[in-house]
Amino acid sequence: IYSGCCNMSESRSEIAKIIENQQMNKNSSVDETKIQKRTVVFCFLLNDKKYAIGIEYIDSISEVVTITHIPTVPDYVLGISNIKGGIVGVVELKIILNLSVNEKMASDSRIVILNVRGIKVGFLVDAITGIESIFVDKICKPAVSNRYVVGEIKDSDDFLSILDVEQLIYQNRVDIS
Repeated sequence: IYSGCCNMSESRSEIAKIIENQQMNKNSSVDETKIQKRTVVFCFLLNDKKYAIGIEYIDSISEVVTITHIPTVPDYVLGISNIKGGIVGVVELKIILNLSVNEKMASDSRIVILNVRGIKVGFLVDAITGIESIFVDKICKPAVSNRYVVGEIKDSDDFLSILDVEQLIYQNRVDIS
């Protein structure tokens, strides 16, 4: 059972810190086999690949509504949208992650509204797969270096890349709220 959120004033995501601590504790004499820590993540698809972000960042989810283009913004900023009475900047996450962008949006596409230290931004995703509670010790460093992917989990046929939301927001200066 998920018992709370990470402190939003911290500079790195909870999952990034977990991975960092795992690397430091590999040579530790503490027997952590009896401790089965879990974290809760929100999972979604981009180009049929599964991604996750810490649940503590999720504000809400919206069907894709009209997105108004804003001139002279970076190409990953799709524009702004009126979602539940508030104006939210909408970002094409695929461009930031260097993935191919489909010309036509899928019927399952959604806008995931995040709240990161008071900044609200919407990420366009292909589909939502759910919320998962994952064992922290199953999170590994990414096989391929990527400043936005803090960890990966391979479980049978399922592969999950965990994104560092704060890195996505602040490295790209996504402050269009």
